[in-house]
Amino acid sequence: MKVLKVVTRIFLGLLLVVLLALILVPVFFKAPILNRVENELNSSLNAKVSFDDFHLSLIRNFPNLSMELKGLSIVGINEFYQDTLVRFKTFRVSVNLVSAISKRGPEITTVLLDTPEILAKVLDSGKANWDIVRETEATPDSILIEESEGESDFKIRLKKFSIKNGSVRYVDLSGDMIASLENFNFTMGGKLGTSQTEIRLHASANPVNVKMDGIPYLKNVTLAMNIALAADLNNMTFTFSENEFSLNDLSLQFAGNIDLGNENPKLDVRFNTLNTSFKSLISLVPVIYMNDFQDLETEGNILLSGVVNGVYNEKDSILPDLELDLKVENAMFKYPALPTSVEKVNIAVNLNVKGEDLDKTRLDINTFTFAIRDNPVSAELHIQTPISDLQLKGGLSGTIDLSDFSDIVPMEGISLAGEIYSSLRLQGKLSSIEEEHYEDFGADGIIRLKNFELNTPDLPVPVQINEAELIFSSMLLDLSKLNMKLGASDIQLKGRMENYLLFALKDEQLSGGFDLRSGLLDINEIMPESTASQEEEMPEDTISLSVIKIPENVDFRFTSSLNHVKFGDLKLDRVQGEILIKDSKIILNDLSMNLLDGSMMAKGEYDVSDTLNPLFAMNLDITEIDIASAYHSFNMVKALTPFAKDLKGKVSSSLDYSGKLGADMMPVISTISGSGKLHSREVQVLSSPSFDQMKTLLKMNKDLTNTFKDVSISFLIKDGRVEIKPFNVQLGDIATNVSGSHGLDQSLNYLVKMDVPREYLGSGANKLIDDLGAQATSLGLNFEPGETIPVNFKVRGRIGKPELSLGAGKSKGAGSGVKEALVKEVKEELVKQKEELVEEAKEEINEEIEKIMVEAEKEAETVRQLARESAGQVKKEAYVNADKLEKEAEGKGSIAASIAKRAAEKLREQGDKQAENIVREADVKAEEILEAAREEADKLK
Repeated sequence: MKVLKVVTRIFLGLLLVVLLALILVPVFFKAPILNRVENELNSSLNAKVSFDDFHLSLIRNFPNLSMELKGLSIVGINEFYQDTLVRFKTFRVSVNLVSAISKRGPEITTVLLDTPEILAKVLDSGKANWDIVRETEATPDSILIEESEGESDFKIRLKKFSIKNGSVRYVDLSGDMIASLENFNFTMGGKLGTSQTEIRLHASANPVNVKMDGIPYLKNVTLAMNIALAADLNNMTFTFSENEFSLNDLSLQFAGNIDLGNENPKLDVRFNTLNTSFKSLISLVPVIYMNDFQDLETEGNILLSGVVNGVYNEKDSILPDLELDLKVENAMFKYPALPTSVEKVNIAVNLNVKGEDLDKTRLDINTFTFAIRDNPVSAELHIQTPISDLQLKGGLSGTIDLSDFSDIVPMEGISLAGEIYSSLRLQGKLSSIEEEHYEDFGADGIIRLKNFELNTPDLPVPVQINEAELIFSSMLLDLSKLNMKLGASDIQLKGRMENYLLFALKDEQLSGGFDLRSGLLDINEIMPESTASQEEEMPEDTISLSVIKIPENVDFRFTSSLNHVKFGDLKLDRVQGEILIKDSKIILNDLSMNLLDGSMMAKGEYDVSDTLNPLFAMNLDITEIDIASAYHSFNMVKALTPFAKDLKGKVSSSLDYSGKLGADMMPVISTISGSGKLHSREVQVLSSPSFDQMKTLLKMNKDLTNTFKDVSISFLIKDGRVEIKPFNVQLGDIATNVSGSHGLDQSLNYLVKMDVPREYLGSGANKLIDDLGAQATSLGLNFEPGETIPVNFKVRGRIGKPELSLGAGKSKGAGSGVKEALVKEVKEELVKQKEELVEEAKEEINEEIEKIMVEAEKEAETVRQLARESAGQVKKEAYVNADKLEKEAEGKGSIAASIAKRAAEKLREQGDKQAENIVREADVKAEEILEAAREEADKLK
């Protein structure tokens, strides 16, 4: 019995140890495992791998081991640094522990991807973002292992693989293709890993979108798929039976087999429609499917069938053959609540793709006809030899009354009217166009539009086209006339496009020239108002555009003549000049206009070849525009010269500047650099804290003029500051010299030198000057104060709250400053003429030196303090804007969030850098102040 008790205790103890191990081992070893997995993944992949948390449990599904990664993300590097390849909410794997030590190999019971976001991207160069596994050289040992493995019985078996609420996006820049699946759910079940098994696949997604070459082949389509296949994993052959694939209401069944046992996969799959109703086909038309589709009445049947048969060889670019047939005979559709039906729908399409020789591919749209109110429309198209020499034959003819559409399809809130007539014929080989044998290629016809009207909530204003005519020939498209109204705006456009066939078929350059005219172009009415948040101190733009990619192979020239243009608060008259669209740039050539009671000539370009970093460069020549109006009309004026709001007058300017464009196509003020000159005959100061402080410090008479004459300024824009080169200006009878700079952070750093006539000084100042003169005379000095007193002002602080101080300066017989200048001169005369006062003068000089140094140190500290405050504000604003950018991207998808995060990091880095530059510059200027004081003190010794 004692032995039994001992054995029982030992067993219970061991059981307790095992249970504790099951609970505590995952806890204690979680951090090392987490770090090891993350490090191993990053070292083996050309990408950045991270995850928020890791769980390892032996209890949850015992005897299964559960491993779970939360917040897993794989972000690209180099060209793909802004792209997140994969992001999962949860990645979970369950493994049968007993099977893990079995010779048969581990059994993975489940794999779950919860809320994955997947971006597959191919660049123009053909490089793909999923190609991230680093190449490693095989070691001799590994080679021996591979050679010795032979036919191992070791297998990994999988029971269930699931994707829950996934988002998949495929972007192929080289092939101009975009495809996406949202709300994607996928389940695959079966005993994968055994030699014979039946695999079941279930998938659904909504919506599904596919766009190629700008053409939406699938738009907001619902996808469902149920597949059962018998799998022979020894021979890697898969046989389909009773499988269904559906897009909206169009369901296909398919059967056949796929052989993956050889080097080149072989397919033999046939498919055909399950439901032959015409209604199932037109469910793929978004405007019909999204509007009471269940009530739609239809007649007619469809036959859709096809075969995919042959070998796939990637190396030799061999594809399986594909044959597809679609037939629709005498079909119609009609909404019960609407009066008009679409009748006599007949379609006959055959596509035959030869995988071994794609040049033998043929597409024949033999019939495509329909009729609305007995108005027939017919089209046909035949394509062959698409690789060697594309051969076309086709045509389109018919008349459509667009007002009939409101009687055919529900168009709530949309009114449409007008008549469109078309008669087009194409026949010939593409080589005839390439070799400029236009007579051998038949291309002629016309498209004419009359009395067109469109009013929809999606457009800010109604669209009216009184008349438009487009004439086709093999050489060019001739837009003989286009008379359009957009709300109150009128547009007349005519011109021609050359090489349009090669542009459409081979993506070669499209060129053209157009004449654009308008009596009134109201951009405020045409463009939607901006809802994007702006920086706190920057006023909101009235109009917000968006960056639009301009094709590189488009070369258009617009000659414009616009009588009146409204843009934001601007009213432009007689806008004339030339606009070029070329090489993904918009180029302005000698664009002239009248505005703000003056005129402007503009040259420049907007470069949007990189839509993420669009650039601009401008040259402006402005003549006699109103200063106050310019401030209220241009955000750049508000940012670069914020004190312009306190000025009255007219100004002329020449300005060269460049920088980056924001997402709204407006200049990013902090990136602007440039230079310019500004001239004005007369500028009146209406209200200025700096001007008021200056008069107070000098105790000037109230009748001092506030008008500056003959202003001529040269300036630089660099590193977020506007630097003003020293310039002379007359403030009434006061000769004034101004130099310095102000920043986009509103900081001020100016030096104002003035020769102030005594008559402008107050009675107190003049009495002081007379008293000092009398004291000098009583001491036997020959001292006569000058008629003008040189005064230097240092302007610091911030715009709206400036800080003025009297600085040191040399005078015409009056010393520095007002009082200080005269005191110093009297003391110098006393030293020369009265030896008995030498010691006293030295003492006073030392006191003056100490005063100069104290004042200089105080001023230097003020500069440093102001810089620290400005730097803190700049950094704070950058971080606030970065946080806003990230917050605005929330809910817009992983790509938008990734781009916003990267942009936010750059904003913070720029804020930190600018703050450091402000503090560094202040330290330099503080040292300059102290050095100047030391030099002044040395002169007094």
